[in-house]
Amino acid sequence: MTIESSNVIKINQLVDIYLTHNLRGKHYRSRIEEVHSHHLVLAMPFDKGFPVYASVGSPVYGKVITDSAPYLFVSHYIEKQMTPLPVWIISPPTEITKIQQREYVRIDAKLQATVTLIDQEEELPPAKLTINDISGGGVRLISLQPYPVGVNLLITFEIPGQEIIETIGQVVRSEQPQTDRTVYWIGVKYVGLQERQRNKIIKYVFQKQLERHRRGF
Repeated sequence: MTIESSNVIKINQLVDIYLTHNLRGKHYRSRIEEVHSHHLVLAMPFDKGFPVYASVGSPVYGKVITDSAPYLFVSHYIEKQMTPLPVWIISPPTEITKIQQREYVRIDAKLQATVTLIDQEEELPPAKLTINDISGGGVRLISLQPYPVGVNLLITFEIPGQEIIETIGQVVRSEQPQTDRTVYWIGVKYVGLQERQRNKIIKYVFQKQLERHRRGF
């Protein structure tokens, strides 16, 4: 399906700039200042207070978030201009693709969860833990005790303003980020989560991502 550039590329649209195709890598915040038939003008991206430059002709990958979905466009760097304002000049997008939320974009969160270890013969009381990272594929829990990799947990939490999610999760990672503190990060993937509920989580993640993107420049 061909995506019309005018539906995605708009003046004052915030954009995350990547210099490689790795969208998990380093990126720089910018904004679309002008749209012309032969080029786009972007606000000069900065890194720790210093302007970012690229090589003439090098690819530029831009991620924008509209009201409906995130998109990735591919352009090429043409030149920089420092007056009257520092900007990048890049080519019109040669390709625009919709970023599939099924890739399970993760966002930081602060949600309360009730967690019960269900692989034990003796019944243990539920623990009240915090979810500090969530996606359509799983969560990261903050715990004062470790959970062995491979065990199953019953996790219950509420998506703000929507509904309560109850699902089985399997621990896939358990780490202690600071050795002098008894705090553990527990990575959990959903097991048997209903697709209807997964879609609710994905929608929540996208809405939070959009809110932060709008506040971010």
